[in-house]
Amino acid sequence: MVIRARDWTLELQIDKLRINPDDTGRFFTARVYPGDPGPELMRRALRRKAEKLSASSGDIKVLLLEKDSIAGTIERQFEQLPDDHEVRSLLAGIDQVWSVNTAALESENVIFTNQIQPPTKDNCNCCSLNVQTGKFWRVAR
Repeated sequence: MVIRARDWTLELQIDKLRINPDDTGRFFTARVYPGDPGPELMRRALRRKAEKLSASSGDIKVLLLEKDSIAGTIERQFEQLPDDHEVRSLLAGIDQVWSVNTAALESENVIFTNQIQPPTKDNCNCCSLNVQTGKFWRVAR
């Protein structure tokens, strides 16, 4: 089934499945990952944020890129950025780039982060912050 509006469409798929004869039924929802948007999404984010961050004052300038859904990764999108003059210029005034995964924030009360740029020795520097307790942990793998 497809639901159409003026500026968007929503494709719905309804599956019915009875697990056993006594099953009263359940309703589940899910989302199919639509695919990687490619580097243009990341380039737009850099154009919007990098100039303001570069112009600000501070000892270390950290660009936080939010990932607010389960599907896909900021790291993969960042890897797809071309090594061209525009991208190098946008990143020139930024010391670090981190992904901030807020997808599970509401249910888990934890914010997960991962350092993207500059890459760490093993390409992984993960942290989390429990927003209820304030407990912070960092692990470099």
